[in-house]
Amino acid sequence: GSVVEGEDLRHDYAFEVTGSGPIKISNVHASCGCTIGKVMIGGNAYTFNEPIPPGTKGVLQAWLRTRGYRGVKASTIDVFNDGQQGKVQLTISANIQQFFQITPPYVNFGMVGGGTKPTQAITIWSTQVPAFAITKWGEAGLPRAIPKGE
Repeated sequence: GSVVEGEDLRHDYAFEVTGSGPIKISNVHASCGCTIGKVMIGGNAYTFNEPIPPGTKGVLQAWLRTRGYRGVKASTIDVFNDGQQGKVQLTISANIQQFFQITPPYVNFGMVGGGTKPTQAITIWSTQVPAFAITKWGEAGLPRAIPKGE
């Protein structure tokens, strides 16, 4: 789904060992540094290469960090094991939105001569709330007047 940038998302992938013998997970590898995967068995962290007996239920907990990303972000987690498949690939994804959008994204005034007052119009809107008010702006939070209608 859609989330606001900065939230860490978590999704649990439940599994059960259904074969006739135990299985061992040798490694969990994420495709991106923004993703973490952790195997839990019975509420405890799993130690790689320990046998997991048939009938055991577990969870792979996956986290997707959203800070610094915008738009659709997808990451995969490879679970390496000694079962028939050898590797299971899981995908976690989200549409990451900024709380505020600013157009243009930056303003460059270049060289400004003494006595001039350069201006630049920017548009700010929120992807999350229908209305908001800017009560302070400027350096170090010093209040500056914002003329009505601007």
